[in-house]
Formats: sequence, C-alpha cells, structure tokens
Amino acid sequence: MRVLWGAAFGAGGAALGSLGWVVGFPSRSPRVTPARLAGLAGLVAGVLAGALAVVSAAYWRAAFLAPLVAVLAACGSIDPTTGVIPNRLTYAALAAYAVAITATGIAGGPLDLTAAAVGLAAFGGALLAVAFAVPRGMGMGDVKLAALIGLVLGAFGLRPVATAAAGAFLGGAVASILLLASGAGRKATLPFGPFLAIGGAVGSFLAVRLLT
Repeated sequence: MRVLWGAAFGAGGAALGSLGWVVGFPSRSPRVTPARLAGLAGLVAGVLAGALAVVSAAYWRAAFLAPLVAVLAACGSIDPTTGVIPNRLTYAALAAYAVAITATGIAGGPLDLTAAAVGLAAFGGALLAVAFAVPRGMGMGDVKLAALIGLVLGAFGLRPVATAAAGAFLGGAVASILLLASGAGRKATLPFGPFLAIGGAVGSFLAVRLLT
C-alpha cells in the first residue's frame, strides 16, 4: 500500500515540480534547454514527494509537504541557471501555507502555529542579517525561500527548521571550500538556493516522521 501511495504522491509531485519551474522561470532569461530543466525539477520533486509518502508517519504530512518540496525543486534548479529565486513561487507558497497553517492552528489541528511563526522569523531573519552584512553573498530571494522553509517546517516543530538550516549552511560551506580549492578566487560566489533546497528537503523528511 505504501508503494502505491508513494507512486501517487510521486506523480503529483513531479507535476507540481515541472509546473513550478515553468511558472517560476524568468521569461527574460536565456532559455537554455528549458524542457530538460523543467523535467529535472519534476523528477526531483516526484522522487522527494514519493519518498515522503513512503516514510511518513501519516499521509497528511506528506500531502502537506509535497508542495513545499516541489517549490524547493523548482527554485533549486532555477537559481543556478538565472541567479534568481522567483518571487512568484515564494510569495504564492508563503501566502498559501500561511493561510493553511493559521486556519489549522486556530481550529486546534496538529500544526503548531507559534512554532511556524518562530521558524519563519528565525530562519528568514538569519538570512536577512547575512544579506545585509554580505549583500553580494546572499540575496533577498534566498531570504524569502528560507522564510518559507522556516514557516512550513516550523509547523511541525523547530527541530526540522534547525535541521534544514544546518543542512543548507553546511552544504554551502563545503561547496565554497571545494570551489576555493579548485582555484577559484575569493570573489567567486555560489548560488545558495540549491543548498536551501537540499536543507529544506532534509528537514521535510524529519518533519514527516515526527510523531509529536
């Protein structure tokens, strides 16, 4: 049964991931193999959504997190290509999840409204501080994506948010060290969106398994 649910969630996640890439990709950017990149985003989103369903403690958790991993897959593939994390994806996801989490929290559902707000402020605020301190190293798109991750994962508690943040910063640090070791200058930069996507995906797998 879990395999069937995984296949269903995988198909839905793939569709959302591809749609997210098509909607989010800036129209003014050079379209380098757009179909291939959209397919890649869909494949990654499908694999993540299907795996979430297979390992989830409850299917509603996977259903709640599937759109997030689709947005992460789209943003994580668009950022390296264009240098932009599309507002049309992050704003729409932030609005939709804010309404869903608020409604669920007010109704006494299983999501933690307070922790979601703290996660948004903590993760988004941390990257906002970095963006102000190092404008060339962090963009506002990164800040918005971090805020989205903090909001959604925070609804399951602060542990998934901390895990996502640790994964993103650790991945970025390792990649930066490898970039320097390859001979790149200190002014060389890496897009942080893919590392936020990886961290958010790792945090999602923790959130989907939490029993309390």
